[in-house]
Amino acid sequence: MEQGQREHHPQVLLLGNGINLAFGGRSWSGLLKSLSTRTDLPEELSCPMPMQAIIYTENKLKDAMKGKRDELFGSIETPEQMAFLKQLISLPADEIITTNYSYELEAAALDRFRIGEAQLKTMLRHSPKLNRAEPKYLLQTYNQVGSDHRATRIWHAHGEARKPDSMIIGHYYYAKLLGRMIQYIDSRSQEHQRRARAGLAQEIGSWTEAFLFGDVYILGFGFDISEFDLWWLLNRKKREIAPHGKTYLFEMRDHSFSERKDLLRLLDVELVDFGMEKPSANDPDCCVRYEDFYKRAVAEMKRMMLNHTEECAYV
Repeated sequence: MEQGQREHHPQVLLLGNGINLAFGGRSWSGLLKSLSTRTDLPEELSCPMPMQAIIYTENKLKDAMKGKRDELFGSIETPEQMAFLKQLISLPADEIITTNYSYELEAAALDRFRIGEAQLKTMLRHSPKLNRAEPKYLLQTYNQVGSDHRATRIWHAHGEARKPDSMIIGHYYYAKLLGRMIQYIDSRSQEHQRRARAGLAQEIGSWTEAFLFGDVYILGFGFDISEFDLWWLLNRKKREIAPHGKTYLFEMRDHSFSERKDLLRLLDVELVDFGMEKPSANDPDCCVRYEDFYKRAVAEMKRMMLNHTEECAYV
């Protein structure tokens, strides 16, 4: 690396379902409940989310998800949601990772309130190391939006609605995904070290590498303890020898002690809350307050990404 040049890390967005909840979308727990036909269950289950999915569906996860295929494509409900999503995809990010199965981001990129399978097929891309897109465990498969001049890769870390077999739901599939992640990263480790020694930027051939080496900006993703694939990746990033970026979680403030937040801090995640308090679930202005927070978060992420790009230029 030449003197005067700062090390460049990919700028990476990690987005969860909260970006839709702020505009009245369905929660993850609401989706799970909609999969169930049982009448003997309590209002809330206490086991981790991946295991709740098994109970709600009587251990028939894949059949239940296939039955929701068209519904899970998702749609943009209001012009305000469209404007917000367009702001997200126009950020100067190199990569976007989402845990959502749905396609609101791709729809916003085409200025559509709902996207169809035909449009999605034109966006489908995969790593040049593969002969074809992966049918499941989508580590190296993504959807490309934008132009060749300014293309953005959208990685669906937990699968896509149009490929029901790719959707990660249930602890068995989380564990299978984690196994694939470990295998992939181990197979790339020597190349990562070689490029680091040579002062070369890392090649990003999967969303796991984007997370490991990038500056990651997290919005609308609660990092629930049950998301053990991503908790493992946080641990792996902290242990990474090759130069890697930072991780920022944008989330409203909650003053009560949180084991989750303590774990995030210990894994080098910087929490950004702007001093804004998390609203209660019965707050009539809950959605408005989240929407205000998200808009502020997008503005701050843009500032940070542009500042990083400027610092990486020659001085």
